[in-house]
Amino acid sequence: MLTIVGCSAGFDPDALPSGPKLGQDSGEAGDDPDAPPVETDGPAGPTDGGDETGDGTGAPPDDDTGAPPVPGACGDGVVDADEECDLGPGNDPSGECTPACLWASCGDGLVEAGVEECDDGNANDNDACTASCMLATCGDGIVHEGVELCDDGNGSDTDGCTSACTLVSCGDGIVQAPETCDDMNASNTDACLDTCLEASCGDGYVRAGVEACDDGNGSDTDACPGSCQHASCGDGYVLNGVEDCDDGNGSNSDACLTNCQAASCGDGYVNVGVEQCDGGGDPTVYNCSPTCQDQLVWYQWSFFQGSLPNPMACVDFNSWRAALANDHTSIFIAGTHDVTGRYCTGPAATTVCNALRTGGSATVNCDGHTWHVGNNCVGTIEVTVDGTVCDCASPGYALRPCVDYVDWGGAGTNTCSGPTQEIYIECGFD
Repeated sequence: MLTIVGCSAGFDPDALPSGPKLGQDSGEAGDDPDAPPVETDGPAGPTDGGDETGDGTGAPPDDDTGAPPVPGACGDGVVDADEECDLGPGNDPSGECTPACLWASCGDGLVEAGVEECDDGNANDNDACTASCMLATCGDGIVHEGVELCDDGNGSDTDGCTSACTLVSCGDGIVQAPETCDDMNASNTDACLDTCLEASCGDGYVRAGVEACDDGNGSDTDACPGSCQHASCGDGYVLNGVEDCDDGNGSNSDACLTNCQAASCGDGYVNVGVEQCDGGGDPTVYNCSPTCQDQLVWYQWSFFQGSLPNPMACVDFNSWRAALANDHTSIFIAGTHDVTGRYCTGPAATTVCNALRTGGSATVNCDGHTWHVGNNCVGTIEVTVDGTVCDCASPGYALRPCVDYVDWGGAGTNTCSGPTQEIYIECGFD
């Protein structure tokens, strides 16, 4: 008979079917020996927390044992609303999807393999990892603080920042304006100064093997002129207190002699255009006046018919010859009996006067007359016009003041044993 228990009757625990009680083993199950034993460690029901998690859900545990993740968690391979990505086991700090289920990005502090070189999680471009997640390098256009002084990213050594990311400076071996050289040394005796300017005369430094001096003062009148060689006569620079002049041309025929003294009458050198001659101050140079102008050199002596020449007549004649210049352009002979005499000009006169000066021989035609100079008239010098050697032309023109005979010559008269007379001869300048 089925007994129905109602609420109106109240709850009677004794009215429930008898069975094992919690905590009893099979031997204590009751009075029914045929009842099945109670398994106290078997599966627990929902009321006693018998599931593995103890939460009554029956879900497997989420721990480090490799058990699958709890559904809806990052790493389950399902992109939830609060996730950007979820590759499950593929989530990796160096992968495209991070363990936080966010797409890898520069600045997240994680280095994405194959994409980023570094990632320090900051936006600073001046440290070892740039804001673009690339390792800082010289030439990237970003100045790495503490490592680089500059970085213009162009690889050029000809601007203000070198390809080594250092600022341009004299001594770095790179020539940049306003430098004209850069030999990377501090020497001022070679071709490049320590100011990175090419060595030059006047820079105040003596260049070894090239300059003898360099006082850098720009003066050409001291011991070190603008040539950077020690001052010397002939260098073209007038050394104050030492030289009168210095034209550097090696000529003694202009206003400045080769001894760097000013030319003057009497110095023995003919200043062309100013002087006609210069006897060097010797008063016996009769062909040159005290003002260094050419002047004729003349000889005049009295001879007496039938008498030998006065010995001084020969001495003076030879002195006259020695006083002749080498460039006379006229010769004239006359005497008491013919004051007009014979006259010769031009190159022929130069030849005759030079023969007299040197004691040589010459025969020339000049102005319609034959002039002869010889040294073989009884071993003495003679000069004749329209005559021959030791000729006794009458009338004629001859002068032989050194002969040991009475045939000393004549002018416009008999030239042997001629009448008493003065004979005059000159070499001059027409």
